[in-house]
Amino acid sequence: MLTDEARQECGDIPYYPGHPITLACQIAQAFPTLAAAHEATPHGWPAALSCGTVDGAGGNVYTALTALDKLHKGERLEDVLLWADGCREYPYRADWPAACVQARRWLARVDLVEFASK
Repeated sequence: MLTDEARQECGDIPYYPGHPITLACQIAQAFPTLAAAHEATPHGWPAALSCGTVDGAGGNVYTALTALDKLHKGERLEDVLLWADGCREYPYRADWPAACVQARRWLARVDLVEFASK
């Protein structure tokens, strides 16, 4: 779990709609395991999509889960990060470089590979 100081340094609120790696870090903080993040709610969508501490658009939360699934299957973190960098939406391209930088700040503090292996 990030301390309040670390969250402030990382940028508390992700750039909308949320870089998948930033959102994956938030998922890792909010859930004990990747399976718990994927667990279906009564409405049928993953629990991560309903989590109040995952600050991203629905499609980007799904993309964050896909990034975690890629890590779970053994893909290299560097490759998943590059893949996630390419997941930008047209209307938000102006903020995307800053979102990519923010994602790396979050990634420096959360071990996604370890979380994805649970």
